[in-house]
Amino acid sequence: MKPDSLKRLAAASCWDDAVVGNHTPVHLLDGAVVPFVGLDCASTAPALRHVVHTVEELLPQYGSVGRGGGRKSELCTLAYEEARRRIMRFVGADSDRHVGVFVKQTTDAINQLASQLPLTGGDVVLCTLAEHHANMLPWMRAAKRSGAEFILVGVEPSSGEILVDSMLEQIERYKGRVKLVAMSGASNVTGHIPDWRHIAKAVHAQGGALLIDGAQLAPHRSVDVRDPRDDECIDFFALSGHKMYAPFGSGLLVASRRLLESCEPAQVGGGAAAWVELERVLWRDLPYRNEAGSPNLIGAVAMAAATDALSTVGMDRIRNHEIDLTRYTLRRLREVEGLAILGPADDRCENRLGVFTFTIPGIDHKLVSAILNYEHGIATRSGAFCAHPYVVELMRSQGEAGRSNAHPGAVRASLGLYSVREDIDRLVDGLKAIAAGQYADTYAADERADAYAPTDWEYELSDALPPQWIRRNAKRELLV
Repeated sequence: MKPDSLKRLAAASCWDDAVVGNHTPVHLLDGAVVPFVGLDCASTAPALRHVVHTVEELLPQYGSVGRGGGRKSELCTLAYEEARRRIMRFVGADSDRHVGVFVKQTTDAINQLASQLPLTGGDVVLCTLAEHHANMLPWMRAAKRSGAEFILVGVEPSSGEILVDSMLEQIERYKGRVKLVAMSGASNVTGHIPDWRHIAKAVHAQGGALLIDGAQLAPHRSVDVRDPRDDECIDFFALSGHKMYAPFGSGLLVASRRLLESCEPAQVGGGAAAWVELERVLWRDLPYRNEAGSPNLIGAVAMAAATDALSTVGMDRIRNHEIDLTRYTLRRLREVEGLAILGPADDRCENRLGVFTFTIPGIDHKLVSAILNYEHGIATRSGAFCAHPYVVELMRSQGEAGRSNAHPGAVRASLGLYSVREDIDRLVDGLKAIAAGQYADTYAADERADAYAPTDWEYELSDALPPQWIRRNAKRELLV
């Protein structure tokens, strides 16, 4: 029987109330109170109510996973393994051919894989310029340590799209030497979703493997790591709970069982070994030898609950909702004078997510984000989004790189399943005001925080846990 929270999700036509904290009242610089608008889903998504309810139900039974004989330990061990099965099922993984390893998040998954995958001086790792640092830096370091060659494949400068033909050319150029192609399933800067099928087929034909960084993709599009013919399958797929409405510190690396079996564990300790002697160590079977230490039970169960919720809503419904809202957002953003979008800006939204990165000429991107926060109650992100080479390339194509900042950057707004048109209308109204110069003149740069804040903001954070906003001159008056 489905719990009530899942029944409500299945029956709903709009999911703006499906997450905790959406449209919470917040105070603005002028004293007004407005509903908070969260447009920073690409960084971290809020928790689904169903996820929170699931965790609350589990906590009274919380116990050690795989290390106890008590009733709670038995229940939690079962819950942990069931969570693994559900997340693997969400991405189409077959337990006979794949293994699911719990990790902290996508960054941890890729770092562990880069430490495990055996590379030699003759091997080549291909990556794209569009990668998040989490899928670039580990391979740069692994190649440097092993003597392998690390090669970046470029992007189309104006659209930011990954050049599939260029990747295929590199696979052919280094025929038989390409050990791995590592690429994002969807960009956290432009939302671009590359077609990796041809790349998978080509790299498998040469005896290599394909890794997809699925952090951005998994919450927004259906994923199937399998392929009936095997030549277009995904060998490694990494995803994070905090991107998919389960911010409890867990992720999963879905890996080819055959490829991972030959690898030594990246981390060792309790839980990884079946038996230890001073002269030798007998490792446990997969996935346990890759999960040293006490498992994050709450994170695993939360992540599995999120996949249940997303599946109940239906990934096709989520896709259609977000495509419609992406088109609406692009049309509305064109109304803002001078605003320039990095990456694709047309209405062809089938192969892109609701991620919008933009600049307003003459206004520091960090200041734009601060004004949206303090004067309009809207959360965005500013900077280069842990994809610095990619952002520099995109801004250079528009003549923006280096114009006003030592390190170029932009503003990013990103959608989730809970986003609605009214959120976009608020964003556009705020951006129009900023473009017209209609904002307070009291902002100052905080070099330590690398951000702007108004000098006359009358609230500060308390030292409570969790912190709360309080008036500077009235410590007892909490900002609700």
